[in-house]
Amino acid sequence: TGVFTRIAQRLLALTSGIWTNWTTGVTSKRSLTAYDH
Repeated sequence: TGVFTRIAQRLLALTSGIWTNWTTGVTSKRSLTAYDH
């Protein structure tokens, strides 16, 4: 059970990191396009 919990936590951290990076990238692109127009 300990190994499963460790894997689950790692997966959660990985997905949350990717999600935050993706959302910040989208918002920065959106702000850049807003400045351009």
